[in-house]
Order: sequence, then structure tokens, then C-alpha cells
Amino acid sequence: HAEPWPGGRFNHYLMDLNRDWSWASQVETKARIALYRQWNPQVFVDLHEMGHQSSYFFPPAAKPINTNLPGGVEKWLDVFGRANADAFSQRGWPFFVGEHFDLFYPGYGDAWPSLHGAIGMTYEVAGGGRGALAVEREDGSILTLGDRVERHYTAAMTTIRTAAAHRAELIRYTAAASRASVEAFLIVPGSPNFSAMIELLDRQGIEVRMLTAPLTARANPVESEAAAPHTFPAGTGVVSTRQPLGALAQTLLERTPTMAREFVEEQRARAQADEPNDFYDLTTWSLPLAMNVETWVTPAAVGNTAPFKAETARPFRAASYGYLVDGEDPNVYRFAGALLEAGIRFTVSESELPAAGVTHSRGSLVVLKGNNGADVDATLQRIAGETRASVVPLESGWTGGTAFGSNKLRFVRAPKIALLSGPGTAPTSFGTLWHTLDVDTPVPHSVVAVDSLRNADLSRYNVLVFPDGDYADRIPQRAVERIQSWVRNGGTIVAVKDGAAFLRQKGVELSKLKQWEAPKPKAVDGVPPPQAEARYNEFSIPGSAFRSALNGRSYLTFGVPRPPALLLEGSKSFTPLPHRVDNVVTVAQTDPLISGIAWPESLERTRGAVFLAHERYERGSVITFADEPHFRLFWRGTLPLFLNAVLYSPSFQR
Repeated sequence: HAEPWPGGRFNHYLMDLNRDWSWASQVETKARIALYRQWNPQVFVDLHEMGHQSSYFFPPAAKPINTNLPGGVEKWLDVFGRANADAFSQRGWPFFVGEHFDLFYPGYGDAWPSLHGAIGMTYEVAGGGRGALAVEREDGSILTLGDRVERHYTAAMTTIRTAAAHRAELIRYTAAASRASVEAFLIVPGSPNFSAMIELLDRQGIEVRMLTAPLTARANPVESEAAAPHTFPAGTGVVSTRQPLGALAQTLLERTPTMAREFVEEQRARAQADEPNDFYDLTTWSLPLAMNVETWVTPAAVGNTAPFKAETARPFRAASYGYLVDGEDPNVYRFAGALLEAGIRFTVSESELPAAGVTHSRGSLVVLKGNNGADVDATLQRIAGETRASVVPLESGWTGGTAFGSNKLRFVRAPKIALLSGPGTAPTSFGTLWHTLDVDTPVPHSVVAVDSLRNADLSRYNVLVFPDGDYADRIPQRAVERIQSWVRNGGTIVAVKDGAAFLRQKGVELSKLKQWEAPKPKAVDGVPPPQAEARYNEFSIPGSAFRSALNGRSYLTFGVPRPPALLLEGSKSFTPLPHRVDNVVTVAQTDPLISGIAWPESLERTRGAVFLAHERYERGSVITFADEPHFRLFWRGTLPLFLNAVLYSPSFQR
């Protein structure tokens, strides 16, 4: 009845596959998407389990309903709901509909098929991780595994019979489900994640074309409503919503999803009444915001296009002096990880760097042949092929500006990264960071159990990563003292979300960050102010995107060409640190909310709040992320911030 950490819900990398349908970050998701597209079913049911004290859920779904779904979807949810209700009523089984489980976030196994023209539904049976073979419930009844199987079997067979009875109507529904508008999204090349975003859309089966010549059109950036004539270069990606998967394209690319005003007003009333809200998941997921890729929207039809063809990496050419990879190359971090794995010595540029007639971005990597062995050419050619990085050959050390021997190019000390895992860490936070370092951007690292910190030899590491989690009672004082000494002597801690709370607690005090607190009311004419209301739900942010401001001189902002959108959840915010340079990334003060829902009270504490803080602790550093830097492996705009922290912090210590 009590699953050990991390629980049985996840795959190998502890990712929640039920939320991965739209992002396809995992091999399992890629495989089931490929299979789905072979069948293109008219009805798709995702069978799940919920808490053992509940009963059974089938649609109609709760509000909100994704407004990009075909207009008739709610009619069909009612048809299947009534059929299942009849089957359950005949057996005397309890059930519920129209509550809790909505049809909104596109990454689920009901909304994603629905955006393909199917009737996508989630069925939930009581049981879950505590169900086991049999469990006693609060009313004294015994719920068995057989009970759960029988209910799912009954609902599944009822659904099949209902689909068969309406087969002709369902086929017509699917055929009519593609969007008829001509809105187009124009995806501008040049951003580091441009190719990754195009590849994701292509993997979803969304048609992407490209401009064959420059185009001037009236359009507005995704992040605003201000439309004006704008010229787009040849090679710009074009996604029209007039295609079979136009609804899915619209959902993934639009700035913010639309919610019914009545639903939003009800959630506002619940927030004011200090009651939990009905937001089941994120209220934003816009890929242009998530990936920090410049994208525009135009209502006009876009001509002069051809099927999209990705640019190939620069062919590797042996050089006499050295090699360079630009700091905004899409694969610069994979290249850095491969260099570390191969034992290649290299430097990273703190400032822009002129080379081969081009000014290269901060964070560019330089490999000089004189600092490496005779076989460096062959090794780099292999690494360039494996990582697809564009390698610039250098024939001379003369640049006309910052030279390659300048102190502005830091030698990259090999980071020895320990990623904490096990009880205490949030499984999906650990899994996301593990997949990032193991698969997405392979960098040499070790996985270390939290409970082993009491005996671990910290001298083997120079970077210690705390995923989101609760470490308050898991790390004994003796281990705390060893961690403090390790940081004083040059170690770097990178902490994510609640993983940083441990660093601020009494007796540890490695971080001086403070959570935001509402200003205390003052007495008026000698009359004491009323006592502040105690609240359970502090106007929580249900996964929304915010504008940011960043320190463009910090090494932590390498690879970020413009301030990224920040994905924030929950009710905690950090006030800025006293030294301005330590507040590396903050939420914008003016008009901070880009997409999703945030109440005025949420915005009050969020304006100017710190997202990424860098604190010095004698010779070492403590780096804190207020929220996940690579959420569900698709919010890639803030990923470079994390990679810079783990890759380069040992090279930028005092």
C-alpha cells in the first residue's frame, strides 16, 4: 500500500508519460505517437487510476474545454458518458462526471487525440498506488484489484459498442475536424531552438513549410497583439492552421489558450474565498515562448513557400590553429559535453568574440590545437558529426579584437557533477535533470543518493545539484557541516525550486535569499492595523509565462539571445538580493504576464522577483532557480541557464 520512491508511475527517466504527448521527449511517447498515426482512431480512451477512496470517472469532462477542439466534441462526450452511466447503473456501481478531470492541457492522452479529430477520453478507476490487491476504504468496503479490472473492462466494452453504433457519424466528425481558418505562424530562423521547435512540430505530424523568398506582411509577435508590417527572410518557417492538424498547430503555437469567462470568474471567486482552484494543469504551453523562438502571427494567406528543409551543419574542415563553436549554436552544449568526455582542453568566451570575419556570441567555445594532442583534428571531426555542431576553423590567433589568449576566455575546468536522487527529491524534477544531462545534452555526471551524503567523499565533485524536493530532515548536521566546508573551498550548489529551501534553513544558511512577504499594514492615527488574514491558498499561479530581465554580463546567461519567458507555478517568490549583479534573471517589473492566468495578488509578489540568483559563499557559489529551468523537457528557453551553471561554474569561481 506504500510504493517506495519514486513510485510506479514513471518510466526509466522518471518522466510522467501521461503529460508528454505533445512534447514527445521520451522514446515511449515517440513510439506511441507513431503507432497512433498509423491507426488515426475515431475514439481513444486513456485508462487510468485515481485515489482508492474515490469511485469511477468518465466524461463529460470538467471545465475548461480546449477551445481549439471541434465544436461537436461535447456532444460526443455526452453520448459516451450516458452509455457508460447506463452500464454502471445496471450494476449498481457509483461514478461521477463533469468534475476534476478537464479536457484542456494538450499533453494528455485525451486532449491530444481530441486535437487529432478523435473523441479522446480519460477514464479513472479508484485504486492508484495504494490499491494493491485489496484495500479497505473509509466506509469499510474492500476494493480489490478484480473490482478495478471489472470496471475498466465494462467501460471499455461499452465504449466499443457505442462507437460501433455511431461509426458513420464518428467518421464524418473526424473528417470535418480540421480547421478552416488561414491564420499562419511565421517562425524566424536564428534562435538557438529554431531547429528543435521545427523538429517537434514535424514529429507531431504538423506540416511546416518555408519561405522561398523574403516576405513583407502585416503580423504581430506571438507575445503581443501589436500588428505592423514586418519583413521575414527566406528560410522562415511557415505553419498554416489550414491543414488536417490545424487545431493541434494552433494549440501549440498560440500565445495563450482561451478560457470561458465564466470559468475564470469562478476561479477568481474561489481564490478570493481561499478555496483550492480547479486548474488541473498548466494554463500556458506556447512553444514560441517555451523555446524562446521569435514567432509572428498573420491572418493573411502566405504564398511562395516550399516544404521545409533544415540547414545542414557546416562541413568540418581541418584548421592550422584551432576551432570555434558559436555560443548560440543549437548544439554548443552537446559539443561542450563531448569535449569534456573526450578530455579536450577548451575555453569559453566571456564576451563577444571576432573570428573568421564574424562576431561570435558570448559563451563561444574555442579549442586551440597547441593546447591539445596531435589527434585533436580527428577527434573534433567525430564530435562535430555526432553533435551536429557547426565548427569554425581558425587559421590564425589574430582576430583584430579579443585574442584567443585573452583572460576573457576562461579555461573550462572539468565539472564533476553530482545529481542528488532518491527519497527527498521530487521524482519528476530529478528525472528531468537526469534526462537533460544523460540524453538531451550529455555531460559527464554522477547520480548520488541523498541519504549517502552523510558518508560521501565530496572532494570527488565540484558541482552538487539539488532537484526540487524536501531535504529538511534527510541530511544530518554532520553532513551539513561538510557541505558548508566544501562550498567555502570552491564547490558550487545548484538548487531548483523547493530544493533550495534546505539551503536557507537555520543551521545551514548557505543562501540568504528571502521569500516575498506582503507589506505589513501600518497604524493610522494611532489605531492598530487589522490582523492579516491567514490563508491556505496564496493566490497560486497555475503554470503561467512571465517576461524576464537578465544580466547580460553573467556567464550564467551564455546562449540566451534575448530575455526568455519564465514558466512559474505556485505561490512562492523571492525578493531580489542586495547586490544587483547577483540577481541574474528576474521577472519583468512592467507588464510581466505574457500567457496564462495570474491574479493581481500573484502579480504583486511576482513583479521583479528573482528567478535565477547567484550567491557567493567565500570561494564557492550557491545558484538558485525559483522554478524548473527545463520543465517537462520542452520549456527550453531557460535550459541554457541551468547548463551554464553546471558546466561553467567551476571555471568562474573566485
